Formats: sequence, structure tokens, C-alpha cells
Amino acid sequence: MIAPPSLRSLVAGLALLPPLVTPLLAQTTLRELVAAARATGYGSRMARAAADAAQARTLAPTAGIAPSARVELAAVRTTDPIGAFGTTLRQRGVTPAAFDPNALNFPAPVSNYSAGLVVEQPIFNADAWAGRGAAR
Repeated sequence: MIAPPSLRSLVAGLALLPPLVTPLLAQTTLRELVAAARATGYGSRMARAAADAAQARTLAPTAGIAPSARVELAAVRTTDPIGAFGTTLRQRGVTPAAFDPNALNFPAPVSNYSAGLVVEQPIFNADAWAGRGAAR
């Protein structure tokens, strides 16, 4: 019985596999494979994550002691009559024409952009100081 062509090509491909794989395996020593498994294995990653979490917990109490800063950005575009008129007032762009009933009821879209930098320095936070001492 003659094997079909697909089976013959599979057998021929399997025959070529050992010469291709053997040089790749010969380049890596057992010591290197074990070291790589230890470094990237599941248990090692879990232990590293637990150590990182423990270190982060010691830094958490400083949030109530150390200064903090944040940036706030806002963008608003509205055709709501109250929002549009309020934005125009805040932008100090009110003119007598802004009081036209048609413009008040059906305003053109109004855009407003704002940005801010907020810096906070806690004056005294006894809980944070006690927590910092306990974390150490």
C-alpha cells in the first residue's frame, strides 16, 4: 500500500526535525535553563510581586505627610441656555446683545477651557505619622 502524498510529506518533515532542533538545544545548558525557569517561573513572579507589595505598603503612610501635586484640565462645549450664558459671564464677554431673548433661548455653542495646578501640603496628620512609624 502506498501512503498518500500528505502523509509522505509529514514523515519527511518529521525526519528533518531532529537535525534542526538538536543544535538549538545544544546551545543551552541545563544550568541556564534552570536559572531561566527560576527567574521567570510562576512562583518567582508571585514572590517578587509580594515583595513589591510589601515595599509599597511601607510607603503608603507618607501620603498623609508628603506634599502632593496634581494637574486638572477641563473642556466644556455647550448649547444649554443656562450653561452658555454662565460661560459667557465667566469669560466676561457679556454685551447688551447677549440679553436678546432669541440669543438667550437658542444660544450658539460656547466653549470654555480651564487648567489648574493643585499643590497640597498636609500641616499635621497624627494618623499618618503613627502609621509611618508602624510601617517601619
